[in-house]
Amino acid sequence: MDDIVHDHPTPSDETQVQEHAWPTGSFLARLATSVRSDLLDQGAKRVYRPGAHLIHEGDLSTYVMVLTKGMAKVTAATPEGHVTLLSIRVAGDIVGELAPIGDAPRNATVTAATEVHAVVITGDTFVGFLGRHPIVSLEMMRVISEKLRSATRVRVATGGYPVAARLAQVIRELGDSYGTVSESMITISIPLAQAELAALVGSSDAAVHKALQQLRHDGVIKTGYRQLHILDRARLADIADQVIPAAGVADRRATTPESPPRRGSQARRRDKASNTGE
Repeated sequence: MDDIVHDHPTPSDETQVQEHAWPTGSFLARLATSVRSDLLDQGAKRVYRPGAHLIHEGDLSTYVMVLTKGMAKVTAATPEGHVTLLSIRVAGDIVGELAPIGDAPRNATVTAATEVHAVVITGDTFVGFLGRHPIVSLEMMRVISEKLRSATRVRVATGGYPVAARLAQVIRELGDSYGTVSESMITISIPLAQAELAALVGSSDAAVHKALQQLRHDGVIKTGYRQLHILDRARLADIADQVIPAAGVADRRATTPESPPRRGSQARRRDKASNTGE
């Protein structure tokens, strides 16, 4: 248990858990204050070091984790043995929610990207809580539905959208779910390396680098240390909705490695991403 910094947060940490302004798109933000407090009292509060594994792919455990501080990355192994980034989770999100209601092994690994504070709830306790709070069950269904829609977006976008549009879609999604809105911009304070951003987009590092440069040049975004700022959301949305013409899709599939004729690691990664309940 070297990955755990400590099991019982200090009183100041407890206050932060109860009074945190949860990101708008997160699971905890969807719940009424009293229900949210009850849920956070159902498990043990733990703190994990950066790099610690919260959930292991292939494991048969059934606990769920509610993140209350920090950021975690959801990854999975490809048949070639590579590790690919499927999604990110931040404070207010829930991970491992499929395990208590199914008998399959975990299909992804969840790793702390920063120091992570979480409430760890046993599978039986979580299922019992859902039984007592039908509204939470409904919100869980919505969370799972959104994860599936996001995975479907990745599968569809890779075939029908240029890299710039797919990048704009990912940035827009991150901004809507985890961004902090000010008068002049939306700030996404998530420490994603360019390679990880490329994995979310489903493209190469070089292609994403070029698309980022163009977005910066056009004044749509700006980047800083561990931050990305959306300066023009309307323009970002326009770019995100640009679809490759039908003929262009066929030509691109025939001549570029973006859509190879055989099933490669990207296709298998998209199959893995279609079920991201950890």
